[in-house]
Amino acid sequence: MTCFLMLLPLLKINSLGKQMRTSWPLKGLVKEISGNFPAIHRSGRRGATCSLFGRALTCCGGSKRMATGSVEEINQVDCGVDLTPEQNGGVIKEILKEGTNDVHPTEGNKVFVHYVGKLLDGTVFDSSRSTDKEFSFVVGRKQVIDGFDMVVKTMKVGELAKVKIAPKYGYGEKGSPPKIPPDTTLVFEIELLYWEGEDISPDRDKSIMKTVQVAGEGYETAKDGATASIHVKAFLGDRVLYDKDFDVTVGECSEAGLPEGIDKALTRIKKGETSHIKLLPKWAYGEHGCAELGVPPNSALEFLVTTVSFDNPKELWSMSDEERVAEHEKFKERGTEFLKAGKYKLAVAKYRKVVEQLEPDYQTKDHLKERVNALLKASLLNLALAYVKLNENAEAIKCCDKVLEKEPQNVKALYRRAQARQNIKDFEEAVADYNAILAVEPGNKAASANLGVCRCKLQEERRRQKQLYSNMLTKMKQSEPVPVGGDEK
Repeated sequence: MTCFLMLLPLLKINSLGKQMRTSWPLKGLVKEISGNFPAIHRSGRRGATCSLFGRALTCCGGSKRMATGSVEEINQVDCGVDLTPEQNGGVIKEILKEGTNDVHPTEGNKVFVHYVGKLLDGTVFDSSRSTDKEFSFVVGRKQVIDGFDMVVKTMKVGELAKVKIAPKYGYGEKGSPPKIPPDTTLVFEIELLYWEGEDISPDRDKSIMKTVQVAGEGYETAKDGATASIHVKAFLGDRVLYDKDFDVTVGECSEAGLPEGIDKALTRIKKGETSHIKLLPKWAYGEHGCAELGVPPNSALEFLVTTVSFDNPKELWSMSDEERVAEHEKFKERGTEFLKAGKYKLAVAKYRKVVEQLEPDYQTKDHLKERVNALLKASLLNLALAYVKLNENAEAIKCCDKVLEKEPQNVKALYRRAQARQNIKDFEEAVADYNAILAVEPGNKAASANLGVCRCKLQEERRRQKQLYSNMLTKMKQSEPVPVGGDEK
């Protein structure tokens, strides 16, 4: 298996020599190299990955070439771009095939590539193509030779490049015998297949992935509720959906036509930073897509997001009790605006802020307690309604239960819990809630009508279960063995 580019934890050469005597490439290295020696392991996705820490060493060779060419053609890499900071010609890159989009991996990203390594005379000393298994490593972690790391950071997905790497950025004065002689310049053909950015999704399920393209300023990022000026370039495959400036409130990006995932990303992007964001459908335009933009249902999208500036709201810890309660009353009012407009997800976010930040045994001055309790109750009831509209019935029931713990006869809480139970076909419990409402408000027409519906559904369910039980008994009787009679006398 090809494992050439890696840098691995150091082990004493004597112990490794004993372990690796059966492998001729490693035997050769043991003979040629003194001092410390790498240990090799496998990991990664789809293909074999060697992790290297220290000097890069040849594990095994390969003969399959990604492309053919004479020595003169290989040397034409000199006409490419010099990637070294010193511009000393140590790493020269020539693009053979352009990649897609305008993004590239950066430090900390895990990249997946195919490569072929050659000497200047065209001899292939290593190739991931020989086993057709992609090679992976983490950029900027000294897991590969410096020149290889340097090149990959300039590449785009799908790009194929030819690279000439001088010894200083390769294997140095000692080389890596027997495959690579001392002080040897190398030529690689590298194809960037894909890479993985930082997982910033709430559930860490890789549904929102971030890769920094241009570093930002300082450490502060926009918080929920911040006003921000941003630039967004959106891609569906190779197609640009939009490329423009937006002024947004973080947490409400959908009001500007942006996906919900951009809200999550903005809280991780610094001022002046540009990041590449990959969104799976649930954080993009979801199962409905976006007809206006020509985005089909369940489409993953990519974005280049730049935070130009932002103004964060005042921190809660720095507020007086009066200010804090007033701030949460604004959240509740904003949530109610979204609820009335049918924007239930946005409403949920605002109400949850109130509940989560005030509910956990919130201590305040006596003259504010009544306002806080009223605010919490209204937010829980409206949150329950928003959850019912989103068909998140279990969450709706939890909200109602919290209100009913303090007010067992609260009609709104009973009614919304009854609706949620009716939605999940728990008709018996729904009937109990509707009856409780009618005990308090005998003239409640909505409760009375729904009570009738639930009773009918409950009767249908009982008839169905009775018929099912009857059918089971019939089948059991039919399967019983028939007794065999004795001889007649």
